[in-house]
Amino acid sequence: MQIIRRFNFVLIIHLFMVGCKKDIVASSKIDVKSNKAERINKNDKTFPKLEEIKHSPSLVISCGSGCAMTYNTKMITQNGLDIKVKFTVDLFINEELSDTYNETYIFSYNSLYKLKKITKESEGNEDFLETQSIDNQRSFRDFAKELIENKTDVSENCFKDILNVFLQKNKKEYKHFRYLVSENMFLDYFIKDNEKVNKNWGEKEENGYEYYIKGDVKNHLKSGHWEEKRYSFEYNRSVWLDGDYNNGIRDKEWNISPEGAVEKINLYKKGSIVKTFSP
Repeated sequence: MQIIRRFNFVLIIHLFMVGCKKDIVASSKIDVKSNKAERINKNDKTFPKLEEIKHSPSLVISCGSGCAMTYNTKMITQNGLDIKVKFTVDLFINEELSDTYNETYIFSYNSLYKLKKITKESEGNEDFLETQSIDNQRSFRDFAKELIENKTDVSENCFKDILNVFLQKNKKEYKHFRYLVSENMFLDYFIKDNEKVNKNWGEKEENGYEYYIKGDVKNHLKSGHWEEKRYSFEYNRSVWLDGDYNNGIRDKEWNISPEGAVEKINLYKKGSIVKTFSP
């Protein structure tokens, strides 16, 4: 999986996919909500049956004796490893609809797509799960797992160029990149084919610039051995990497060198890390 450049700049991704009917929007913007839940008009809703719950993008939790809340997905947006879900919440008292309002939660994952925490947008960075019962925690964790699984349902036939605009931290320098969506991954796409790439950009550092890529392009994708310098979330700075690409997807062993010497090696299979070990 490629490391996305995201150090002190804003990444805006516009997706234009033909034939994809997904309600997932990639965006870098987070709307600031008030501390009060957004109220909406009630309607003639009834308490959902279990079979309906299982086949709808929703979850149900208990809020006490005779009290239940259904969370119905209204909108899903993604910002890196954070997925923001806006729910329409129906509050039932003794199986009768008592109130309806909107709430927004942010599901945060690690690089292996394991849930780290859930935060309620109106309540800051506190972990929402810590305030919930064991059963309610399980319901939200199951929903979080389903979110990731649903994202892998994108059809392999949905390929389209994606234009990304990277706004550098000095807010004056722009970089444009194109990506191809393939096998649920963003692959670097080069307009010029069969070329040798040797580029660097960003701020000047002791050992070069912040960002660097060098390698061959074949069929408009990275091919063979590449040397790169990219921002790493793990190290919170740019690090050196080198390894092989197969049709734009990382393959086999990749060396990670934060200080010059190789510190660890990631073994890739079809773009995913299957093993990490020391040299």
